[in-house]
Amino acid sequence: MLGSGSSFRTCQVIHYRRRLSVSEQVKKPRHGQCSGLRYIRLQSILLQQIESGRIAVGDNLPPERELSEMHGVSRATVREALRNLESLGVIRRMQGAGTTVISVTPQDRTPVIPSVETFFHYDQGTQLVNTGITAASDMALEAIGLDRTLYSDWLVAGMLRTDIATGQPVSFTHAFVPADFAGLFEHELCLRVPFFIILQRHFGISLKTAELEIQPVILPDDICTVLLADEGEDTVSPGIQLLRGYRDDAGKQHMKTRSWHAPGLGGFRSQIAI
Repeated sequence: MLGSGSSFRTCQVIHYRRRLSVSEQVKKPRHGQCSGLRYIRLQSILLQQIESGRIAVGDNLPPERELSEMHGVSRATVREALRNLESLGVIRRMQGAGTTVISVTPQDRTPVIPSVETFFHYDQGTQLVNTGITAASDMALEAIGLDRTLYSDWLVAGMLRTDIATGQPVSFTHAFVPADFAGLFEHELCLRVPFFIILQRHFGISLKTAELEIQPVILPDDICTVLLADEGEDTVSPGIQLLRGYRDDAGKQHMKTRSWHAPGLGGFRSQIAI
């Protein structure tokens, strides 16, 4: 069992496996389905107005309700477009002061991440909600690359991450752990720290490698419904899928998660201490 002062992070290995580009992965929308996303279109319109000078640096954008009426979209769509523009460093939102344009062009807002532990942390402005735990089926295990060799029973928990300020979904995760560690999801730290930290410090599992696989995908219909509910039932959207696996010295996998992120949520580069 590793304590908080261990040197675990010094022996971490992160694997990045390149997959097909989005243009190679994205299929054409099925007949009758929308090929674009409303909040991305609105984001592009606002950015074009800012870059052209129609909306100057220092100006305030109209309130959400007014933008909603002007562009014929819901307020949820407006909030998502504004959130993306804020993440790009183009606008600043402050309660009571409105939304102010602070730059004509997107800024480099990519953080440097100093350790493996912080690599798995999300922004403090988000929160995680457990949407339910079930027994993992053979089909689900096979789909994520797990089997019952090491553990006969696996559980899968649904985890929805949302933006605290707007309530908008950020990502959805399926976390697979052996039934032996069902208490992980009931632990007081479950929704605040990466799961692998709890497995190590509170369940005595000695993990040695963390594998990360990132690939562009078409979001599954059920995930699209959760993350892009405002876009309608027939939305087809590209997204990012993150697979994370955790192994011990012998290479045995004790946990695996799969997360989906909708487009427009930004990205980062990282510098990880090993």
